[in-house]
Amino acid sequence: MNVLFVNLRNDVQGHKFFDTLYVDSLSKNGRVYLLTPPDWYDHEFGGSVTPIIVKAAKNPYVDLLRKICEVRRTLRREKIDLVVLSTFYVKRMSSILKLIKREGTEIALVHHNTVDLLSEDGKAAAAFAKYRDCVRHFVFENYIREHLITERNVASDRVFVIPHPLIDRRSPTDVKTYDCVSLGNAGDESFIETFVEKEKNERVFEKAGLRVYFKSKTVEFDDGYLTVKKGYLSNDEFGALMRSAKRALIFYPETYRYRVSGVAMEAVGYGAKIVANPIELFRHYAEEYPGLIEWVERGEDLLPLLSNGASGGEESVERFVCDHSVETVAAILKRVLSTVCGRA
Repeated sequence: MNVLFVNLRNDVQGHKFFDTLYVDSLSKNGRVYLLTPPDWYDHEFGGSVTPIIVKAAKNPYVDLLRKICEVRRTLRREKIDLVVLSTFYVKRMSSILKLIKREGTEIALVHHNTVDLLSEDGKAAAAFAKYRDCVRHFVFENYIREHLITERNVASDRVFVIPHPLIDRRSPTDVKTYDCVSLGNAGDESFIETFVEKEKNERVFEKAGLRVYFKSKTVEFDDGYLTVKKGYLSNDEFGALMRSAKRALIFYPETYRYRVSGVAMEAVGYGAKIVANPIELFRHYAEEYPGLIEWVERGEDLLPLLSNGASGGEESVERFVCDHSVETVAAILKRVLSTVCGRA
């Protein structure tokens, strides 16, 4: 089984962790040709992964053209069974497919935030309808699969659930110095701003003796109890903060519906309890894994929750880790690849 793995988009810095685990899972089932800019991944892939280096371009159109040309060259040079597009341009895919589609080669789209985009952008939905039956669709959870089938009229035999992989990094020696952290890039900034104002005016975290760290796009603040920092976190900084946290706050807007959270995967992997608002994704997790999620609907819900001890759910955490492990994902991919490509 030969798979070509490609990110068509050039704004995918945040996908490196996912790509690494997904490629590792794919490589357990055959050879993976990985289209990548030079020095993009700091992970050492196994011998079943063959990098194909494509120089990145700042202009997204030039970057896309270079990748399409390299995909075409690879398809001529190698016998590729499946092209996995980890990211793609929804509105341009009809034209792109005409350039890269080959007889005997299947194409699969990995849906990160694209299903939400179809609900927000009528032109994207119309474009998607033209090629939905020409490709396979890889989604991370079953409720997303059901949405594509019932609301987007995708044939059920073209949609496959392949969980987002995670790494179990928990250790009994971990020291939990933060009561809560919030480290995602898609969070609700107004939520953070409210906490900063309350801490400035009322010292609510100081009075409760709680240490909290929030990553923000717009705000900076630090009084030793509430710390809010702007800017990029390195992988090491992110990991150290998540490992030191008892809980991870993940507060997304209601528009965050048919996609999963990489931060949630990391939180569970580092042993931090997920604290979230009841959006579609977390309602799904709460139903499938009772006790995995603690709820906050408003800012004022967080403080009393953090003042309480652990709320249980250990069995669900272990099941979640198992269901999303690289080994489980690799086994699911093996079945999916056999179905999609008609061979083991």
